[in-house]
Amino acid sequence: DLYELALDLRDRLRYSAKRMSELKGDLLQSQSDLTSCEQQARAQVQQANEQAQTLVQQAQLQAQAQMQQAQAQAQVQVQQAQAQAQSQAQQGQTQMQLAHRQAQMQAQAQVQAAETRLAAFHAEVARLSQGVVGQA
Repeated sequence: DLYELALDLRDRLRYSAKRMSELKGDLLQSQSDLTSCEQQARAQVQQANEQAQTLVQQAQLQAQAQMQQAQAQAQVQVQQAQAQAQSQAQQGQTQMQLAHRQAQMQAQAQVQAAETRLAAFHAEVARLSQGVVGQA
């Protein structure tokens, strides 16, 4: 009876040793899996950081391009406004020159007409003077 008990105890110890060995293997595998998961997590974090940095750089480049485009558009609008103002100023100067020439021509015509009337008046005075001298 004791012998069977010893054999049973021996079998149980062997089983426990075998089971402990299996559990030790499982523990080592779990530690290896944990290390692998940590490495994957670090890699994913690093990849996410790189992607975020890339997105930030792209956003900065896009904003810079939009700002440059807006500046170029504003510069074109300023140039167009300057050209339009210069054109209007030239038109105004041309109109002023034309008005000045017209006024000069009108004044010259009026002077000529006055000179013609004055000459006619002098001729009439001279004619009348001869008539008065002739009567005397």
